[in-house]
Amino acid sequence: MKFVTKTMHAYLDYPVAIALMVLPFLFGLGSTQPLAWQLSVT
Repeated sequence: MKFVTKTMHAYLDYPVAIALMVLPFLFGLGSTQPLAWQLSVT
């Protein structure tokens, strides 16, 4: 079962990676738990 083809994966790889790095800052994640913020960024 192939849900994501190689071409689709190539186009989604970088935007998803950037989103995973930026969204914790935009949503204010880790404001109550600093360890959660550090783990989400690293």
